Amino acid sequence: MRAQLTSITSIAASTPQADSAERVLTRAQGAVLITVLASVAAGLVIAPATAAFMVVAAATMLFFVVFAVRALISAQGLAAPSEAHGLRAKRIADADLPRYSILLPLFREAEILPRLIRTIRGIDYPLQKLQVLLLIEGDDRATLACAKEMQLPPQFEIVPIEASLPRTKPKACNVGLARVTAPYCVIYDAEDRPEPDQLRKAVATFAAVHESVVCLQARLQHWNAMTNLLTRFFAAEYAAFFDIALPGLARLRMPIPLGGTSNHFATSALRQLGGWDSYNVTEDIDIGMRIARSGQRAEILDSVTWEEANSAVGNWIRQRSRWIKGHIQTYFVHMRSPRQLATDLGMKNFVAFQIIVGATPLVLLISPVFWVVMALWMVTKASSIQALYPAPILYLATLTLFFGNLTFVYYAMTGCIARGQYSSVKLMALCPLYWALMSVAAWKGVAQLVYRPHYWEKTDHGLVMEADVTGELPSSLSASGSSA
Repeated sequence: MRAQLTSITSIAASTPQADSAERVLTRAQGAVLITVLASVAAGLVIAPATAAFMVVAAATMLFFVVFAVRALISAQGLAAPSEAHGLRAKRIADADLPRYSILLPLFREAEILPRLIRTIRGIDYPLQKLQVLLLIEGDDRATLACAKEMQLPPQFEIVPIEASLPRTKPKACNVGLARVTAPYCVIYDAEDRPEPDQLRKAVATFAAVHESVVCLQARLQHWNAMTNLLTRFFAAEYAAFFDIALPGLARLRMPIPLGGTSNHFATSALRQLGGWDSYNVTEDIDIGMRIARSGQRAEILDSVTWEEANSAVGNWIRQRSRWIKGHIQTYFVHMRSPRQLATDLGMKNFVAFQIIVGATPLVLLISPVFWVVMALWMVTKASSIQALYPAPILYLATLTLFFGNLTFVYYAMTGCIARGQYSSVKLMALCPLYWALMSVAAWKGVAQLVYRPHYWEKTDHGLVMEADVTGELPSSLSASGSSA
């Protein structure tokens, strides 16, 4: 039986405009930003030595605080116990499982759609209790045609999304959310391979945790981590983020910036939050912050979703620049009323928001400037550069430079070891190359924020074939996609 084909002519209601990234800056925020930039520029013209020193001192303290807070979070993550609900999940009888909706936002994914459908059909969950929504852009004829040609069960519904602005993943997900009929829902990307029992684990975990937990984030891992140096860095970054940083944030009861996939939600709570912001290109981070502001929580699900690591530099920069642009969007949206944000989150989490969401793109933007300054000093020994670093600032900068970088290299190595990627460990000494690439993406993201703020830069999937990475994907998952 073919899947039901439903025509969508309007998008679901999304986040109210006052809380949306549809408007990049409010007038007040614009005025503050212009004032700060103009003051720095004027200072560099009128009193360049004093202004440059103040900028260097402020940036040095920012780097140190970011390093210290991230080190604290990571230390907590390494000490966090694993909350495994696998045995509990196996004890849940099929008859007692609730209905579950799966949202699959798709755009130009005809080539890998058959593999995705095999993966979803291989999930260990009663088919009659699933609702699978294929959210496909209405003018994506190839993917639509591929979906229509497949013999899909009635639980699979093809939902064409109206070709209108903003053309984003969260807009498609809002259309899907309006059609969700189950008490729980999850988002998977086109290249995802969730562990077969992930939905069962999510049900067991939701039943075990406090009712304030309305979202579970599965751990993301790459099945082609060893393709090249870029994928090794990418995989190590994911290991440090999902296996160390996120558990640390959860243990500290801090807001969790969700990943873009494998987010499991209590449907009613997600609707009460207004769904996703259709204009935010990192809707996952934004919804994580809104969950925290509502007094609810997200937790880590002890289950893995495998996906393809970006193996091409240009494709990686397109993806990362979108992520960084979304960080900035999210920061501006939630900082429209700093006092209200501090009230909603509490002071500890307000500070965490500044570091996790606000400082992340800022550090990436200014890092190249300091690397250039350091290189110039090493070559020229210019007294004008040395004057920017009196003893206290020099000591703090040196501590941050060496111990900060070494700490994050250590966490990257630890992530590699935890995931069995032993051949990548020694290569993590080259992490500064990866960080430099992040800075390139950051500057591109800022440029796009100015002239294309809501543009969703597509990440191409299927760059690496599974035949080339034999042994990296668990057999329980590779079997479901071996004929892709």
